[in-house]
Parts: sequence; structure tokens; C-alpha cells
Amino acid sequence: MTKCCQNQARYISGLFTYRIKFSVMINHWLGKLLDVMDRNNLWDDTLLIMTTDHGFLLGEHKLTGKNIMHTYNEIAHPLLMIHLPGTDPDSNRISAITQKHRLDADDPWLF
Repeated sequence: MTKCCQNQARYISGLFTYRIKFSVMINHWLGKLLDVMDRNNLWDDTLLIMTTDHGFLLGEHKLTGKNIMHTYNEIAHPLLMIHLPGTDPDSNRISAITQKHRLDADDPWLF
């Protein structure tokens, strides 16, 4: 393996390690938020929206990063989950394309 390839492998490994640690932290704090909602019986009157802005390539398609064209599924299909009080969470999975450009906490339509 050439020095260039070794440096690239170390770089990708570092990115992957960082992303794993970041994901563990997000899961930890999301779990704490969901526990608070459970403890305080907030599911019946609280709208919860979980989303991300984009995905991130960690070596898939021989690329790293997030602003890669052609837009691969790993980048173009970010998470969007919505808990709407009064609905059955087990029967409302939607596979349609969504747009999140209006999901801003300052938008009055959200409240």
C-alpha cells in the first residue's frame, strides 16, 4: 500500500470513528428526551419532529463528505420522523418524498 493510500485510509477511519462517537452522543441525548416525554406523559399533547439536513459519505462510492454530485441515497434521504398527537404511530409510515425547507421553529404555521 502506498503512503497516499495509507493516509487516505487513516483519514476515512478517523471520519468513521468521529461519526460513530457523534451518533452515540446523539442517541444518548435523544434517549434522555424520549424518557422525559415518557415520564411526563407528553405524548398525548406534544408534537415531536426529528430530522437531519443531509447524509454523509464515509467511503461509499469511493467518496467522503456531504456535497457530492451525483447525489447518492446516503446523502439525499435524510431522516424525517414526526410524532403527531392523536395518531397511531404504527400505521403512519409514509414512503413519499418530503421537503423540509419549511420546518423552522420560528415558523408560526408549526404552532
